[in-house]
Amino acid sequence: EDKMPNWCQNVIYVNHQDFKLMESTLEAIKQGRLCDHIIPYPDVFKDIHSGYCTINGEDHEVWRVDAPRDADYITKMDADNIPIPEKEQKEIIRKYGCIKPIDWTSENWGMKWDISEVEYHGFGELDLHRSFGLHCFKFDTPWCSPIPVFEKMHQLGYVLFAEYVEYGMGFCGQFMDGKEYYNNSIPDDWNVHKYLEQVYS
Repeated sequence: EDKMPNWCQNVIYVNHQDFKLMESTLEAIKQGRLCDHIIPYPDVFKDIHSGYCTINGEDHEVWRVDAPRDADYITKMDADNIPIPEKEQKEIIRKYGCIKPIDWTSENWGMKWDISEVEYHGFGELDLHRSFGLHCFKFDTPWCSPIPVFEKMHQLGYVLFAEYVEYGMGFCGQFMDGKEYYNNSIPDDWNVHKYLEQVYS
């Protein structure tokens, strides 16, 4: 079972010259699906659960649940667990490099889950960002920032500047021009969260 993460606070400024692409990206971010939008989550993992469970007296680290994908949490908890045949597991590993959903998201998104606690702040208040028409968002991510997703966005032609800070473990950083700049300690003047409070409150 996964421990609850320390939450990393992110602020991003983003735009793309393709208006329709940017519209769909804005909608995905607002829905908390930035990572899935940029690096899509494979359908095969949407039915797989991982951890530890016992089915017919045998221990399993991955399994499926006999409930619809869109069923609520209680329905899934009450549903029967179904083992995944070893042959199918091997095929999924061959194709995707892993069998556990969390291993895939960690490898491809740099973290276990997609973004949450999303706030949209329009074009912000800074003249530099407004002049480029950069949309400003603040959101939380588990443990760290989604750097592989930012790198993919850069490759896809997005204009992107990001800052992040994780107060629990005490690190912070920036992403600009396609590169991450990481600090393993938080300088006194590094205040992503306070900056947003000052600008948007």
